[in-house]
Amino acid sequence: MNKPISNTTTRNRLTGWLSQLMVFAAVVAVSIVSDWVPHRAIAAQANVQAFVDQQRMVLARDARIAAVSDRLEEIAEQL
Repeated sequence: MNKPISNTTTRNRLTGWLSQLMVFAAVVAVSIVSDWVPHRAIAAQANVQAFVDQQRMVLARDARIAAVSDRLEEIAEQL
C-alpha cells in the first residue's frame, strides 16, 4: 500500500519548485537586462549569483526540514 503524501511534504515540494522557478526567472531577467544595459551586466550578474547561492541554501534547508518531517511522521505512525 502506498502511504498518502502529507501536507507538509507537499508544501515543502511546492516551496522547492517555487524557489527554483524564482532562480530561473532571475537568470532570464538578468540575461535580458544585460543585453540592454551592458555596463550594468557585471553588477547584475553578481547580484543574481548571490541570489542563486542564497536560494540553494534555502533549498538545502528545506530538504533537511522535509526529511526530518517525514521521519517524524514515520515515528508517529509507529507509536
